[in-house]
Amino acid sequence: MAERSPVFQIAASAESFETLLDALPAPIFVMGRDHGIVIANAAVCQFFGVSREALLEKGDAAVLGEQQRSTVRQVNDRVFDTGQPIDNEEVVPNGRGGLRVVRTSKRLVHLDTASGRQPFIVAYILDITEVRETEANARYRAEHDDLTGLLNRGQFLSRLSAATGEAADTGKLGALLMLDVDGFAAINDLHGSILGDEFLRNLARRLTGLVRSSDVLARIDGDCFGIIVSELRRLTDVDRLAERVLSAIGAPLTLGGHEFSPSVSIGAAIFPVDASTVEGLVRRAENAMLRSRRTKRHAYLRADGTSPEEIRSGEHLARDMREALGRNEFYLAFQAQVDARTGETTGFEALARWHHPEQGPISPEIFIGLAEATGFIHELGRWVLIEACRKAKAWPWPLRVAVNVSPVQLESPDFPLSVEAALAESGLPVERLEIEVTESALLGNTEQVVLAIDRLKALGVAIALDDFGTGWSSLATLQRFRFDRLKIDRTFVERMEYDTRSLAIVRAVLNLGYALDVPVTAEGVEQLGQLVALRQMGCTEIQGFLLGRPEVEATLVTMAPWNARSVAGMEDGRGGGASGTPASVRPSGRSGGAEA
Repeated sequence: MAERSPVFQIAASAESFETLLDALPAPIFVMGRDHGIVIANAAVCQFFGVSREALLEKGDAAVLGEQQRSTVRQVNDRVFDTGQPIDNEEVVPNGRGGLRVVRTSKRLVHLDTASGRQPFIVAYILDITEVRETEANARYRAEHDDLTGLLNRGQFLSRLSAATGEAADTGKLGALLMLDVDGFAAINDLHGSILGDEFLRNLARRLTGLVRSSDVLARIDGDCFGIIVSELRRLTDVDRLAERVLSAIGAPLTLGGHEFSPSVSIGAAIFPVDASTVEGLVRRAENAMLRSRRTKRHAYLRADGTSPEEIRSGEHLARDMREALGRNEFYLAFQAQVDARTGETTGFEALARWHHPEQGPISPEIFIGLAEATGFIHELGRWVLIEACRKAKAWPWPLRVAVNVSPVQLESPDFPLSVEAALAESGLPVERLEIEVTESALLGNTEQVVLAIDRLKALGVAIALDDFGTGWSSLATLQRFRFDRLKIDRTFVERMEYDTRSLAIVRAVLNLGYALDVPVTAEGVEQLGQLVALRQMGCTEIQGFLLGRPEVEATLVTMAPWNARSVAGMEDGRGGGASGTPASVRPSGRSGGAEA
């Protein structure tokens, strides 16, 4: 056993003091500046399920894992450095294989020891697990539907209001889908409400398996369900989701010895295109749903009256888009990817942009989806690959360039040949090219996708999994494919400062990347607090407006001294929470517009 500190000698010399502490029901311990525990009463040993000897010898390592221990020690250092008391809430293991929510109060005291007057932390633990569970259960009941366990109407409308507000602030697109079960009243009348309830629960489970973690699914009323899809990358994503819903819901269902062929009518409204208010969106989506029902059974329509067939025809902008490539209306913007620790630029992501001569900038969400629907994506994708490689070859720095690939491109047998041709034509070394694919791109023609990725990796091209965590089979995707990089979707990064679930997902992805020895890039970093949190969690790389918007000319980004001091100060508990981007890290020149 390690030699006991002088303060323990004080305690040991007064058995009455130790007896007094052991008589208290609350867990109490005393910690030194080296984070070693020097006094622990019986209650704290019982709470953590370890002996007093283990606590005194190993300190917090006896009860906490390495990552949590690092976080707790940062809090302790703030108490030692500032002298200010801290009351914080955390989740800790209880020594019996479970987890408990506790509020820990920590106070700084100075005691005379054989080595002189020394600072110590006196900590008191209050178990508030039952309180938090009661609160969580009450919130759950208030926010969820009793029958299906999905969100209820009130919570759904609240989430829709937040989504439309965020879309208005960021200029990003979203969608509202309203689904109504065809003929449900007849099922209830013929077979009774018990079987009808089970019918709805089954449909709810099918829908739950289709939506992403970032989507919102709710039972609106009776046999009506709603889905909110935020931050659309392309309009055809809505159509793909609606078609998956029609396919999954339409599968035969056997209940109580009866076989059913469920069907739904779906209406979709795009915000802020079709409407920008909650009331307007719901009205337009419901009207589209009713029109789809009148058109045919088990159907889907958008609020603008277009069916999937009409949407795929690409009548809007299609002719202009094909001519735009020859008129040099398309261009690339480059956004820096930065080492989260050193602040040095490690590479750039190439983003396609279209400036229409009459309509101005066309959102990538619109023209990428249109290009996919019309087949123009293959021609546009080849141009993007060649242009990105050519630009990167001309850079004065040997940095990588990342290129997004559409699911449609990846399913083409000719795609690997396009990559080879781009590398050969530009002369860019293969190790400097990274292809980014989304999880949705891996769910189509699986055999062709596997062949394409295997061929690219055989060439030496790195493959990154973009928007990780928002797809429908994240862990299965990691098992099937060997990626060179994971990219955390921006929705989790943007919400992690106020949403504990998003924070937990970010931390889990970082831990997963560490376990798989795969670097992780966090997208959408716009606030200094996000950067600080990501650095503390061990994030490899960051990308976002904090360090620069997409620009026509790739510009090296280095964390400015002001920024570096702010980050260091916040990590040490001394800095402020400035969230603005310093002028010195805002590259000048023509802006590439919103990220895509």
